[in-house]
Amino acid sequence: MFIEQYQEVVLKDGQTGCAVEVFEQTGFVVDIGNSPKNWDTIYAEINDIDMEETERLYEREHGKAKQFAFA
Repeated sequence: MFIEQYQEVVLKDGQTGCAVEVFEQTGFVVDIGNSPKNWDTIYAEINDIDMEETERLYEREHGKAKQFAFA
């Protein structure tokens, strides 16, 4: 799976966030949290992202799987 800028992602620790910056599919700046009380911006590497759950989330939100794969 290919992560796009502003795509919602699921981290392996269960948190969800928005990939606000994408660095060559190896690193990401991710905004996490759901209110001003717990918002945070973190750096995550590709290994920190649960790709299966991220793809399931994308399918739920968009009704289809992405048409391209992450190599």
